[in-house]
Amino acid sequence: MIWVVPNLPFPVKAQVYTDVISGVPPPDYTLELLQTGNSSTEPEFMNRISINPILGNPNCPVPDMQNDAIHDSTTTDSGSVTLEYRYSPSVPHQGCPIEWRVSFEKNFDLTQKYSAIHYDIFTVDNNDVKLGSVAQDKGRSDLFAPVGDDDQTIILKQPPPVTHFVIAVLGTGSQGSLTDTSLAGIVNVDVKTAEPVKVPEFPVTALLIMAIVIAMGIFFTRARSRLSIKF
Repeated sequence: MIWVVPNLPFPVKAQVYTDVISGVPPPDYTLELLQTGNSSTEPEFMNRISINPILGNPNCPVPDMQNDAIHDSTTTDSGSVTLEYRYSPSVPHQGCPIEWRVSFEKNFDLTQKYSAIHYDIFTVDNNDVKLGSVAQDKGRSDLFAPVGDDDQTIILKQPPPVTHFVIAVLGTGSQGSLTDTSLAGIVNVDVKTAEPVKVPEFPVTALLIMAIVIAMGIFFTRARSRLSIKF
């Protein structure tokens, strides 16, 4: 939870640093509070496309939760938590960003969420052998959702046609301290994966035209030089 002085002028900006075991923690999130209020619908600024996307192929599609996303809700295999998730793009490319938004909801009332959730997002192969961990890629032991919601943008590394994700609820506890594993469970999500985005190649015909133009330029330059020498 973040408390803001009531009279502080907008926009209110904050920076959250990564929780690391050692060394200088790098910045993790940059937050900007644009307005406050009570509404059943998300404010318009929530639908803005990020102007600072995660690094990757510049030709990659940008995640767009409003117009190009998959949304679903399911319980963990242990029945402990209802996991609502959304990811974008709906068909991400290998080597391109995919954004995840997850919410950890209580089964008896989906409007309520668990707080202080420790979790991770894994990728696995067809035999459920772990291939990667979002938390480990960030230098952490796990991911943390203090109020039951979280947003992660990663580069999709696995090849087509499908990437097997496992969203694992590890338990609850204060940040950096997993003390209760009673909510532990997993949700499997298969994401259809497209081929890597190709970098546009310079057309061969354009290269030929350029070569001809350069050759003609050299020819005329030499011809003029010969004429100037004769006269």
